Amino acid sequence: MVVPNMKDNGAEGGEDGGEAGRGDGGEKGGDGIEEKRRRRTYVCGEKCGLVEEKPFRVGETLNGSPDLDIKQEIDLANETLEQLRSRKATNEDEKVAMKELGLTRARMYGWPNTYVFTKALGEMLIGDNKENIPIAIIRPTIITSTYKEPFPGWVDGIR
Repeated sequence: MVVPNMKDNGAEGGEDGGEAGRGDGGEKGGDGIEEKRRRRTYVCGEKCGLVEEKPFRVGETLNGSPDLDIKQEIDLANETLEQLRSRKATNEDEKVAMKELGLTRARMYGWPNTYVFTKALGEMLIGDNKENIPIAIIRPTIITSTYKEPFPGWVDGIR
């Protein structure tokens, strides 16, 4: 299946993601399990044009780097945080250092930022641990402001 990347500005389908290229289900995954997917988001990275639709497998990266290990990534983040705390780093210094680490690791594997990197890691873990349970991964096209809480129209962080 091929879907347009977000950089196509929704040329196919409606402004909210439309129906074009969404893969509304019924496809057979590589393991024969039916997977339902609605995907048109940033997880494919900075690629432009049409991008083949496929689930990420554990260890797969956007740039083909063969050494992505999710457990090692978690261990590295925990070790870094422990080192920062042992040096009595301020909360602000911790926050900056952890953001830098995440961004460095994301870019090392081909993702442009930590948001899409962690989304891809989550999909890998779900796919690897699903056993024989059918799954649905729904990637909303865009997240906008809140409907009600903490107040109508509230947005926390805009890229």
